[in-house]
Amino acid sequence: MPLEDTSHSTCSNDGLWGLLTPLDTRLDQQKFKASNATYTVGRELGNDLQLSGNHISKFHCIICWDGQDSNSKITVIDLSMNGTYINGRLVGKHKRALLQHGDVIVFGIRGALDEEPEHRYTYSHMAGHKCITLQDDYKIIGQVGKGTFATVLKARCLSENRLYAIKVLERDVLDPSKSSQGSYTFEREISIMERLIHPNILF
Repeated sequence: MPLEDTSHSTCSNDGLWGLLTPLDTRLDQQKFKASNATYTVGRELGNDLQLSGNHISKFHCIICWDGQDSNSKITVIDLSMNGTYINGRLVGKHKRALLQHGDVIVFGIRGALDEEPEHRYTYSHMAGHKCITLQDDYKIIGQVGKGTFATVLKARCLSENRLYAIKVLERDVLDPSKSSQGSYTFEREISIMERLIHPNILF
């Protein structure tokens, strides 16, 4: 049963209302903190999210959260020359559009010969999500073993009163957003577990 770090919740983005995960691994994940409901995006120094690239306007767009945990709305206000796109549809300069969980947002369109990374991101909405910890369902008894990428724990399922071995993958080593090698290793670890056939192996 591969899980992440047991000392944290499986929803590790506490204090955030949203995330932008880049499709290009050369770019960093962008985080929207709950302490700030409005974010400016652009090339100019002073924007809340500063993005580089000739296709990014100095003040490209504004992304706003209405502050509600449930049924909240995220609004994108386009200020750019090169366009802001949500799921391939142009928002339009000085126009607004809603951004929803799972939407793909693109800031500007690169030229055909432009070697800079494309600012294409998948939006994940975090506000109002209940974070579930490993300790909600299992009581950790002790450590069985430890390797380079994972630790195996002995735990008792609170609902079944049965013992399980839990494989905990190390987030810092296997974080796919930090390196392509981390992504490959993470997928390989899962693939190995999936090929094992045993009544005591759960996913």
